[in-house]
Amino acid sequence: MGLKKHIIKNFLDIKVLEDKPNKLVITSKKLGEIDPKNALYEQQIVSLLQNIQGIKKIDTNYETAKITINYDNSILSSKKIQVYIDLIIEVISENLTLIQKTSPQSVNCLLKNLNEQLNTKINAWNAR
Repeated sequence: MGLKKHIIKNFLDIKVLEDKPNKLVITSKKLGEIDPKNALYEQQIVSLLQNIQGIKKIDTNYETAKITINYDNSILSSKKIQVYIDLIIEVISENLTLIQKTSPQSVNCLLKNLNEQLNTKINAWNAR
């Protein structure tokens, strides 16, 4: 694991609260600390996960610091979702400088780029 990825994972401190078929609830204490002016970026990052085949719905609750992921368990498992979250963190850590320099007007272009990188990593992981 790269140093940036390790630091981001430790910073986010993501933990599974509930793991049931079709529903995964995770928490990150840092979710409640997101500055409202940066919420746009958080929403775009969550959309990376939303674009994965089998994800039905994602609800983010900043007050409770919980993310509820509803998914089709005939396509995905909670373990696979957790791997995909790890891959998202990897993509973010590899593009941290670019993300920090991206203006709010260019977020959609950035998201497209990140999504392409994520799909490449997902395909490589699935091909193992």
